[in-house]
Amino acid sequence: MSFGKARFKMRKMIERNKHIAADNTGMTLIETMIVVVILSTLLIFAVPNMRGLHERNKLITASRQIAGLIRYARAEAITGEREIELNIDIANHEYNLDLKKYARVLGSGDRKAQKPERIEETHELPQFVFFKKVETEDDPDGREKETTLTFYPDGSATGARIILENITPRSKTPSFMSVEISRATALPDVRKLSASEMGLPVEEED
Repeated sequence: MSFGKARFKMRKMIERNKHIAADNTGMTLIETMIVVVILSTLLIFAVPNMRGLHERNKLITASRQIAGLIRYARAEAITGEREIELNIDIANHEYNLDLKKYARVLGSGDRKAQKPERIEETHELPQFVFFKKVETEDDPDGREKETTLTFYPDGSATGARIILENITPRSKTPSFMSVEISRATALPDVRKLSASEMGLPVEEED
C-alpha cells in the first residue's frame, strides 16, 4: 500500500471517530437535561413537604424546651427549698421562670432578713407555634389568658396540661402537642395529641 493511500485511510478513520464522539456528546447532553427536569419536578413536590416537617419539628422542639424548663424548676424548688413559679402568658405566647433567689444581707444570717431578688428570663414560642390553652385544677377548661404554675420544695407542683398548637398559612389542619405536669411528682410528660382528642373532625379516607 502506498503512503498516500495510508494517509487517506487514516484521515477517514479520524473523521469517523469525530462524528461518533459528537453523537455521544449529544446524547449525554440530552440525558443531562432529562435528569435536570426530573429533579426539578421532584423538588416542586418535595419542598412543601419539607416545610411541613420543619414546622412540626418546631412544635416538638418547643414542647421539649418547656418540659426541660419544668424539670429545672422542679430541681430548683427541691434543692433550694423554695417555691418556683412558671408564668405562662397565653395571649402573647410567652413564658418565664420566676426564680426567687435571695441575696445575702451583710451582717445577717437570717434568711428572713435577706433581700429577695427576682430573676426572670422570658421565652417566646417559635413562629406559627402557639399556646392553645393551659388546663389546671382551678381552670379545667383553660379559659385564662395568663397562668402561674407553682413548684414546691417537696417535689410536687400545680397539676396542669399545657397544649401547644402549630398552624401555618399553608397547613390545612393544625398539629397539637401537650406537656402534662403531674401534681404529685411535678414531672412533665410530652406527647402528641390527635385531632379527635382536640374535638376536631377527622377526615375520612376515600
